[in-house]
Amino acid sequence: MKKIIPICISLFLLFLFYEFIVVLLVKEYDYKYEFNSNNNKIFNIEEKYKYKDKKHLYDITIKKGKSTYIYNLEHNYHKDKSIIEDLYYFKEKNNECILPVFKDDVYVSPECIVDGKLVSYEYLKQKNIKFEKLEKFLIKKDLNQEKKNRKKTNLSSTSLNLNYYNDILDDYNIIVWNYKGYFSINSKEQFSKDIIDFDIYDSKYLGKSNDKLYIMNASSDDVSFDYIYTIDLKDGSSDKMEVIEYELSTNIYFNGSYKNNMYLLDCSSNKQYKVDLEDEKLIEVSKENNIKYYNGKKLINQKLDSIANNNIKFKEGISNNKIEKLYNTEEIKKSNTHYYIKDKEGNFYRITDDNSILLFNMKDLEEWSVVDDTIFGIKDDKLYAYNDAYGLYPIIEYSEFAYRKKNMYGVARK
Repeated sequence: MKKIIPICISLFLLFLFYEFIVVLLVKEYDYKYEFNSNNNKIFNIEEKYKYKDKKHLYDITIKKGKSTYIYNLEHNYHKDKSIIEDLYYFKEKNNECILPVFKDDVYVSPECIVDGKLVSYEYLKQKNIKFEKLEKFLIKKDLNQEKKNRKKTNLSSTSLNLNYYNDILDDYNIIVWNYKGYFSINSKEQFSKDIIDFDIYDSKYLGKSNDKLYIMNASSDDVSFDYIYTIDLKDGSSDKMEVIEYELSTNIYFNGSYKNNMYLLDCSSNKQYKVDLEDEKLIEVSKENNIKYYNGKKLINQKLDSIANNNIKFKEGISNNKIEKLYNTEEIKKSNTHYYIKDKEGNFYRITDDNSILLFNMKDLEEWSVVDDTIFGIKDDKLYAYNDAYGLYPIIEYSEFAYRKKNMYGVARK
C-alpha cells in the first residue's frame, strides 16, 4: 500500500505535466459537442480554435435542425473547450434568432434567420424587421446596441479640423490625412501633427499598407522631390526617408503594397521601386520592361506599356474565384480566418468556411477595409465602423472626406 501512494502521486503529476504541455503547445483544435439550452433546445456546436498572431480566435458554428449560425470571437479562454455557457432561442412566425453567452459572461450580438437567410441584428435594425421577444429580452438584459445621444469632440490641425465620437472603438488607432500632416485618434489619445510645409492633395502621392501611410512630398509644379514620409498606423509616429539621390520625377505614383512592402512607379523613367524602410533606401525591381504587379493572389511580373503606365494599381483585397462567381463581386477582403465581401447591391457579408452571414447594407460605403474583423469605410463626410459587438456607426466626421477618399485614412489594431 505504501508503494502504491507514491506511484499514484507520480502518475497524477505526470498527467498534470502532460496537460500543461498540451495547453502550452496546442495552436488550434476542432471540437464538436451538443448543448442543451435554458429552454431545452438541443444545438450542435462546432468550435474551431486557432492561436494566430498572439490572438485567441474562435469560429463557432451553431446548428439547430436545418438552421446554421456562425460566430467569430476573440477571447483568451486559455485554450478551454466548450466555451458556450448559455444559449437563448427566439422564434416568431417563420423567423428565428439565437443569442449565445460565452464563458466569462461574454455576450455577443444576436443572429437571426429571416426568410431563410442568416442576418445580423444590425441588418434587422436597418430593415426595420421587428422581433418583439428578442427586443424585450435585450432591453431586460441591457444588451441593446442602440447608441443614443452620442457625444462628439473637435480635433484641430493648423488648417483643418474634424469631429470624432467619444465612444470610438477601443484597441484601434485611426490616422486621417489633412494634406500637410495627419490626425491620430484612438480611445485614449488624440492629436494632430504637420510633417510637410505645403498641401498634398493628389492621391497618387499617397499610399497605404497594412501598417503605414506613405506620402511623397511631391508637387506636379516641380520636376523632382526629395522625401518619402511614413506614418505608423498603430501609434501615429512619423518618419521620413531621403530619396533625392534617385532623381525621381513628380510623374510618379504608388502602385500599392504587397506583404507590407510599398511599390512605386516613375512614369518618366519607367522604373519601379520597392521602398525598403529598414535600410532606408529604394530598391529598383523593374527589369527589361517588366514591373511587379499584385493580382490579388500573388506578386507577378507584368509587361510595362509606356503609353498606359500611369494607372497600374495593385489589386486591393484578394481574388477568390469561388466567391467571385457565387456573389458576383470582386470586392473581397480577408481578415483572420474570414472573408468579407461587398456585393453589387451594397450588402456586406462575412464568410466562414461554406457559411455566410449578411452583416449590413450600405451601397455608398467606399474605400472600405477590414482590420481584425472590424469593417471601416467612408460614406459622404463620415468614417464608419462595424463589428458584431459595436454595431454600425460613424466614428469620425471630416468635411474633406466628401471631396477626397482615396488613401485618406488608415487603421491598425494597437
